[in-house]
Amino acid sequence: MMLRFPSCVFSSLSVLCVYGLGKRLFGRQAAVYAAVFTGFSPLHLWYAQEARDYSLILLWGLLASYFLVAALRNNRSICWGGFIFFSFAGICSSYWYSTLFGLHFFIAAFGLIKRKRKAQLAVLMLPVLSCAVFWSWARFKWQHEALYSWVPVPDVQSLIITLGNLVLGYHGTAPVYLAMNVVTCVLLFIAFRELRNKSSRGNILFCLALSAVPVILLYIFSRNAFPVYLDRGFLLFTPYLYFLLALGITRSPLFMRRSVVIIILALLLFGCYRYKKDEMSGQIRHHIGVHSKKPVRPINEYIKENFLSGDRVMFMNESLAASVIYYSGFDRRYSFLYAVDPRSIRYPLSRRLPEMVEFVYYKDILDLEWGRLWVIVSSWSRDGALDKHGRAVNGWLNDHLKVVSVREFDGEKVVLYERLLTKKSVGGRSGES
Repeated sequence: MMLRFPSCVFSSLSVLCVYGLGKRLFGRQAAVYAAVFTGFSPLHLWYAQEARDYSLILLWGLLASYFLVAALRNNRSICWGGFIFFSFAGICSSYWYSTLFGLHFFIAAFGLIKRKRKAQLAVLMLPVLSCAVFWSWARFKWQHEALYSWVPVPDVQSLIITLGNLVLGYHGTAPVYLAMNVVTCVLLFIAFRELRNKSSRGNILFCLALSAVPVILLYIFSRNAFPVYLDRGFLLFTPYLYFLLALGITRSPLFMRRSVVIIILALLLFGCYRYKKDEMSGQIRHHIGVHSKKPVRPINEYIKENFLSGDRVMFMNESLAASVIYYSGFDRRYSFLYAVDPRSIRYPLSRRLPEMVEFVYYKDILDLEWGRLWVIVSSWSRDGALDKHGRAVNGWLNDHLKVVSVREFDGEKVVLYERLLTKKSVGGRSGES
């Protein structure tokens, strides 16, 4: 609980920042709508209780945007200082922030050139130079992602799914996503009509640059380099989409304004209800790499109730390993194994595991001492499709051990194995010949 508390604080502060930035961009009424969307967004609720950096960089990004807008308007040193400070904080927090910082840099440079303040361009080099401090780490991170990325290559449908996820998160249903996408498109159309208004044109383009452009850039990058297209990484850019939706509401005809607000709140509350019930979309593509917490505790309880002395628990993928071990209370009665293949290109692991986990070549399982073997069958995508390594381990175990039982927990499987009393079970790898 304490590990998740900072994310809750950061997310709560982000709602206030959304209101402050929205008021500066489009006025008080639009700011209220955008803040309500942020506060009731199932996507934001999800990451408000995750012990990860997404809510933190969201806060840094909003503060950097606020000070950037203020600096371009009044050219005060304190505003430029705030922009540089919070940009540096974001760069230090996550490599995901690099996309937002790059867009901020070009917006600031364009704004200074347009306002004939070219001498101040040197100020923008301070956060750029700060990136050099993290160059070695960033290069290692991108090389690791290029070699071991499990993220699927996006297609056109991914863009449609992203549009729904950025508002409803991972907890909608097909009709609800469709309804939200229709409402979103209508409001965006109304908002873009305001481009004819010179006074609001710059702010609309600012929000468009920080909402649509990063999604398109990462889509192109994932198609042509290596895939990094994950909707959770776009949390950083959601407030700017909400600003455009809020502007669309405030500029819509009076007869439809109240109806649109009621429809959006109803859809958001539906998503919040499903979030509370831990019910995710039945369409796996809506939550690739993001998973329900529901199966972890039942898996632990199931194993605990049926665990016998001499049994061992084995993982074939690290996606569930840390959570299962944590909810086991690091009980020393359990002996945890991790099945590896030294020839697999998946290693090193993308998630560090507790030291109590013993790594073992899966074809040496028969040489170890154990009574029964509990194998947690999972993958990063958690769509029932195992990766190459998982298929190899699962196939070998099914050929060389006896399956006693199979239990499924919301897409995750727990398979209980016993030794085969055949020649195959003698001598580990020698049984393959």
